[in-house]
Amino acid sequence: MATGPFQQNILRGEAATLDIFPIGTLHEGDGGPYANTWGTIVVRSPDRRWTSWSIARIEKLDGKRMTGLFQKPQHIRMIWDMWVKIGKPMPFAVCQGCEPGLPFVSAMPLEDWISESDYLGAHFGEPIDVVRCEVVDLEVPASSEVVIEGHVSLKNDSLEGPFGEYQGYEANETAMQPTYHIESISHRDGAIWPFIPEGRPIDEFHTCAGLGFSVEGLGLLREAGLPVTLAWTPFETALSWMLVTVPSDWREKLPNTSSMDFAKKIAAIIWGSLFGHCMEIVYVLDDDVDPTDMKDVLWAIPTRCHPTDRQSVEVGPILPLLTCYSHEERQAARGPKIVHDCLLPEDGKGRARVSSFEGVYPEDVRRKVMAHWRW
Repeated sequence: MATGPFQQNILRGEAATLDIFPIGTLHEGDGGPYANTWGTIVVRSPDRRWTSWSIARIEKLDGKRMTGLFQKPQHIRMIWDMWVKIGKPMPFAVCQGCEPGLPFVSAMPLEDWISESDYLGAHFGEPIDVVRCEVVDLEVPASSEVVIEGHVSLKNDSLEGPFGEYQGYEANETAMQPTYHIESISHRDGAIWPFIPEGRPIDEFHTCAGLGFSVEGLGLLREAGLPVTLAWTPFETALSWMLVTVPSDWREKLPNTSSMDFAKKIAAIIWGSLFGHCMEIVYVLDDDVDPTDMKDVLWAIPTRCHPTDRQSVEVGPILPLLTCYSHEERQAARGPKIVHDCLLPEDGKGRARVSSFEGVYPEDVRRKVMAHWRW
């Protein structure tokens, strides 16, 4: 598209200031007002082969400067490193108030070098309408309400944080991060600028990122040829768990594989993914359990997960925002993760029948009962 509604007002130079917007402090104890918690950040690799749309927190420093997290292995950090390597400030655009599908795809852990705009366009079956920026060589979603443009510094030169994070706690750590220098702001009259005051689950971040983790996890496991029914990240766990269910015939599809070896294979794929550093605990369960139903989950885990056996611990990369780890582990961005083999034994080898309406009554009896049931 040639133009978008957000270009109704175009501000450059000194007029392009965040001070004209009511950007507030979202949590008591935050390091300052946060200008971005739900908007899409657009950056592109120097060779123009990869355009990334992502979500990351961005703190307002003053009317002309912002700072935010550039953490490995996030794509914004990968692309920033490319610009640092060639010694040029990275162009950026931050887009607020986009169409509903954008935050979800921006939070998805897509593979490196896959552009979110291509992914979302393929999902919709048509290209996403975009508009060229005013001062940087980028295109942004035409549905944006506000677009902030400029360049990111080559060094970690601004203090960022603290901020109340998605784990449900105030993240006390601060760190030096790159600076977003603002050169242009475009917005429509009466623009809508959404914010998420992230915290104890469930909020929009958990539903958005959790769905992305689940979809990507299931896709990766199936691509690896593993027989899995569903992968699910319960929003209630602040995205710290991945529950993977498998069909009853998994032993036929993976002969000579123990349940623990199967669980380890699943965990290796999850932890090796782009979102694996967020995932502290993986549970592998039979698919008679619905991982999206927390009543099912809270019954199945304590009755099928051995207190000390059938588990495997691996030390690997972790997200420094995860509050269950020690300060030293968060600083090093490495810590232990665990997978639990909660799979029931084979039929005839110690497997107990589930004592429930579905589990112990014949199908014809259940049909008769349901036919006479009055809701």
